[in-house]
Amino acid sequence: MNVLSRALVYSVPLIFLSSSVARADALEWCRLSVTWANVNASVCIGNKLSASIVDSNPRRFKCERQLKRLYRRAVRQTRVDAEACGATSDHASSVISSLTRSLSYVESFPTGTFEVLVRNLESPRGLSCAPPGDPALVYVAEAGKGGSTENEFYIAADGRPAFIGKTGAVGRINPDLSYDRVVEGLPSSAAFDEGGGFLDANGPNDVAFFDNGKMAIVMGLASNADIRDGLTTSTATKFGTLLDEDGDIIADLAEFERANNSDGRKIPEGCGLQSFVDDHTSNPFRARSGQAIQVVDPGANSVLEVEASGLITVVASNFPDQMQTMPDLSAIFPGGQDSCPPDGPGLPPAGPIPSQPVPTSISCPVEGSDDGCLVGELTGLPFATGSANVYDISTGAVEYPTNQSGFTTVVDLAHASNGDLYVVEYARKGLAGVFGVVPPLGGLYRIGGGVKQQLDGGSLTGPNGVAICGDNLYLTDRTRNAGEGRVLRMKLD
Repeated sequence: MNVLSRALVYSVPLIFLSSSVARADALEWCRLSVTWANVNASVCIGNKLSASIVDSNPRRFKCERQLKRLYRRAVRQTRVDAEACGATSDHASSVISSLTRSLSYVESFPTGTFEVLVRNLESPRGLSCAPPGDPALVYVAEAGKGGSTENEFYIAADGRPAFIGKTGAVGRINPDLSYDRVVEGLPSSAAFDEGGGFLDANGPNDVAFFDNGKMAIVMGLASNADIRDGLTTSTATKFGTLLDEDGDIIADLAEFERANNSDGRKIPEGCGLQSFVDDHTSNPFRARSGQAIQVVDPGANSVLEVEASGLITVVASNFPDQMQTMPDLSAIFPGGQDSCPPDGPGLPPAGPIPSQPVPTSISCPVEGSDDGCLVGELTGLPFATGSANVYDISTGAVEYPTNQSGFTTVVDLAHASNGDLYVVEYARKGLAGVFGVVPPLGGLYRIGGGVKQQLDGGSLTGPNGVAICGDNLYLTDRTRNAGEGRVLRMKLD
């Protein structure tokens, strides 16, 4: 995915389930632990099937072993009958078989028309064409893999601890298709995966260039700007900023959001939802090169412009909310849906809820001009299928007109030289893919001459960034799990 920071602010982190039911009787606690384990198993199976696109091996048995281990732990801690709890080995095998059958459609997707240039990247995000005079083909931002679970962490907007490390980087693909990292040791934070890895990293989210060739690195935060005040890790002050290639801060975007609340939105404070405070969530995510760098901040619901001097101005922030229908997830979260439960953030109840726009991406048809500039949106929870729009921000309207519609979780845009628009979706199936319960099957679309065409043949899993350099389109894919990322190339017609 990450980009998803502001959109996931009401999500229920699974780590809170066991603590929230500690007051219940032992059997109820055990059964709820089994539900928690089953959700983790679906994530594991989804990731393994996602990996099978490349290695043709779903590796379901590792997930089954993990599930049985969680079942044994629940029974041991509660000292209840395994059969009564639903925590037997046969039950675990049945759950895995069911999940494998329901998710196995992933295996049937073809590779499509892409050429895989680079594999095994650490959470690749945005890309940028090399500036004039630079022989490289394209530059890639790698958000990293956070740090050890023994490192300092902060609570990201999705409610999970994000462990801090120095694993962020910027790499480049050279004309001989070799890959080397030109900037390393940048701040990174990531959630720990039950499978032993890290996922949904925050760190270098994009790379762009000023007209003079100076590099600008967009650093994510995915949390309230205030969160940095309590961190002791020295590099933590660089989350939510724009850095140069030496790692020095050009502009502090998160601090700008804290001081200005760019979109003017307020969020409920504390339980009861009776009082509201300014929303200072920030997650700089995507950038556009130029004389000044334009940065899209999904957390702030805004597009900002940063001059080489560090001066920040708001370009666009009046994107409209939508009413979307929150599904009933009580089968997955038997504790119920409550926007303010006693232990940590929760999910709003089933029914209509206001969903924020969560802008993620920007592209303009003419380099160096603001005419016809478009912004794509992720939308917020519950990421309803077909609800994401592309807005025209060049009009200066109070609410920007819709240029394209009918997308789901848009994460990047790019214009070709002939004016065609390319749109990247992170997870076409919406909520389940964003949460990682099923693989985040994405999409790449071309819109030209009034025709919308999907180009990827269903082969993308969690794609993130796109750049068109000359006659080639470059795309980052498999970006959710650290170490699995890749860069793809497609020759344009």
